[in-house]
Amino acid sequence: MKVIFTQEVTGVAHRDEVREVAEGYALNYLFPQGLAVRATPERLAALTQRSQAKQISSSRELEQAKSRAGELGGKVVTLACRASSAGKLYAAVTPDDAAQTMAEQLHLPLTASQIIINEHLKAIGDHQVTLKLHPQISVKITLRLTSTA
Repeated sequence: MKVIFTQEVTGVAHRDEVREVAEGYALNYLFPQGLAVRATPERLAALTQRSQAKQISSSRELEQAKSRAGELGGKVVTLACRASSAGKLYAAVTPDDAAQTMAEQLHLPLTASQIIINEHLKAIGDHQVTLKLHPQISVKITLRLTSTA
């Protein structure tokens, strides 16, 4: 029996995947649990439409990320931190701190998970950080740490 999976079933199929399964498995387990539906021509057509719309949306997001990366390349974001007279910070800069400041200065909605910091930021100066704008697109930005003293 041909079914369309509505949820991921570990070791069997992913969501929106069309598979041939045993009739008893479909009738006794998949359908009652709401994990799959019978693959009718109408449902297959709807699935095809959804997957095409998803591809178009994904390509749009990729293009937007590429254009943003072009705009952001080489930008400098300044973050004021509490530091000693020797230039050492009292507390290291976290991705959360950087995300908040970058979102304000670059006018982008950013989360801490999009910011990759390869070193501990514990000193005043310029540091390179990576913004992950899309799973395939990253851009390097300079984070300038200054003293608030």
